[in-house]
Amino acid sequence: MDARAASLIGGFAGRRVTGVFNSRSPAPKTYEVIIGSLASIFVHTTTRYVEAVQTAIALAVRVSYNGYHTRKSYEHHASIEGKMITQLALRTASLTALRTFYNQRLNLPITDVRSSKFTIDIGKTRLTFSEATGGTDPFYHFAVNIPRNQFMSAKEWLANRVELLRTEDGEDEFTFEFMNAKAVYFIDPAGNIVELIARQNLSNDSAQLFCEDEFLEISEIGLPVREVLSTARVLETNLDIPLYEGYSEDFESSSQFTCMGDDHALLILVPIERPWFPTETQEAEAHPTEVVLTGDRATQYEFSQLPYQLSIVTS
Repeated sequence: MDARAASLIGGFAGRRVTGVFNSRSPAPKTYEVIIGSLASIFVHTTTRYVEAVQTAIALAVRVSYNGYHTRKSYEHHASIEGKMITQLALRTASLTALRTFYNQRLNLPITDVRSSKFTIDIGKTRLTFSEATGGTDPFYHFAVNIPRNQFMSAKEWLANRVELLRTEDGEDEFTFEFMNAKAVYFIDPAGNIVELIARQNLSNDSAQLFCEDEFLEISEIGLPVREVLSTARVLETNLDIPLYEGYSEDFESSSQFTCMGDDHALLILVPIERPWFPTETQEAEAHPTEVVLTGDRATQYEFSQLPYQLSIVTS
């Protein structure tokens, strides 16, 4: 992680790596100093006591942390319970290579194959790749939810099939405190930056061995935009999609990264040309993207100057 990326407020280039302050997180750095100091006091005590103290501290931090949330954020979050991304349509210049990769390398079912597109079932989400036009070579960022209790099993499973993305410091797993989640990344043959993420706030534990069946749903899609905050306001006004509940009111002033929605369906807004984490070099580009989400009110929004179409359908 270079100094420029680390200095940005929020965003993929500023996510927390183990033991390093995450500038993306809205939680004040003071909490980390307090937790670290208290932990050192009890370093010679029994393991059980240390765990009890850590649990109490985490609870206290979470209560204080939640105090940063705005009333509006909570009200909206309650209104979108159950929202999910049911369909995602992307473009690619590597149609055959992608189909082979997702079907044979990751064992995901291909449910619809045509000359110019194919569809993959990723849990509850239907992901369709269509042939890119105009000589373009699109790539995207999207994330897949996995059972919250299977992160290490998922990482091992994935590492046996693809090369995991690493930071310059060699880190290949990432803790996002404001999401209460851990993730790993890889790049597919088309250059898509794909994330497997275990969100601890979701009750989705699984008792079976991790495999492709534990890809639960696509829960994030990156949307590079020209103005992050104005786009966030448009989405909230037109589609009733709120700022992610983990953000504080102060953190909303960030122009480098914002995510809208909840743990099942997040729209990740970043500036065009900002590097996607954890690559540090692969700059975000705007390419045709169609997203269908479930919701209480059917509506549709198409960006006037960007190739994005967002639809909400009633479940």
